[in-house]
Amino acid sequence: MKLSITLTGVDQFAARHPQVAADLEVELVQALRDQAEETRDAWRDAAPTFTGALRRGIRARTDPRRLTARVLVAPHGHLVQHGRRPGRMPAVDPARAASPKSAQRLRDFAAARGIDPFVLARAIARKGTRPHPFRSIGTAKEAFEARIQAAVARVMAKYRSS
Repeated sequence: MKLSITLTGVDQFAARHPQVAADLEVELVQALRDQAEETRDAWRDAAPTFTGALRRGIRARTDPRRLTARVLVAPHGHLVQHGRRPGRMPAVDPARAASPKSAQRLRDFAAARGIDPFVLARAIARKGTRPHPFRSIGTAKEAFEARIQAAVARVMAKYRSS
């Protein structure tokens, strides 16, 4: 579960306006990095804290060569965001589970609360889990767009005035 923003068309612009493109690229990389970090921090603040794994699992990455920013979420983020419907019982034994990390997290969560892991897994299978929305892709995309437009406007204003 991730948010990925990629800027395209900068290379065509650079071919026609090389001096402006250099400044624009610096501004865009900084805008992407700043907004990715702000989005990461906002999602971390909004994420529920059961074990802290979700908050620690929200990361921001920026690739300056590709003009790409990504905000990555822990592998179980979708289960927190959307909840889990009743159904199959989650694995309890890491040695026999398809996903040993998932089974270990369930055991750690249960141990931290003094619950038998089997009883917790059975309750999840019967009742499912409630959603705890902590991220908004639409809001994040709007914030990225506004930040990028501001960066472009700053560079264009600099060259218009000179």
